[in-house]
Amino acid sequence: MRLGYNTNGFTSHRLRDALEVIAGFGFKSVAITLDAGALDPYDPSTAREARAIGAWLAEHDLVPVVETGARFLLDPWRKHWPTLLSPRREDRERRIDFVKRAIGAASLLGAEVVSLWSGTAEGDEPMGLLDERLAEGLRILAREAGERGVVLGFEPEPGMHIEDLAGFRRIRDRAGEPGLRLTLDVGHA
Repeated sequence: MRLGYNTNGFTSHRLRDALEVIAGFGFKSVAITLDAGALDPYDPSTAREARAIGAWLAEHDLVPVVETGARFLLDPWRKHWPTLLSPRREDRERRIDFVKRAIGAASLLGAEVVSLWSGTAEGDEPMGLLDERLAEGLRILAREAGERGVVLGFEPEPGMHIEDLAGFRRIRDRAGEPGLRLTLDVGHA
């Protein structure tokens, strides 16, 4: 196990500066949250920057993982929206596209894992329907990750549709993807 820190705790730092601080504190891994100011997956210059950051991380023995928890990157008005639970297929497809871009960034960085979560339901919909939407998205993303040599890690998060280990087991079984792994955030333990 390698103890790490997430760049989302450095919102006032440039990404490279945040990585230097994280390495300077002695952490051995870093979760890079893709966001408007940190390897924005919609910016054409990100591929070049990701390769450079990946080389720097390797040189400093800092193992990266990619986090997809950007708060307002997909919608400037709604935090963490859309999600894989969103009622409209087009909205879920926006989230799927974002995570696919994160998988691409991970392969450029040399990151072995991309982590994601379920999000919250937008209304009072049956659990089975929400589980099926989520499982459908996870199947697509787990296959994409596998094709790129990246592990898809799912993080149960308090307050979200899948918030504990029992929920993770339920959705992993429903998705039927053996490549879907568990991400644990000690900040939520």
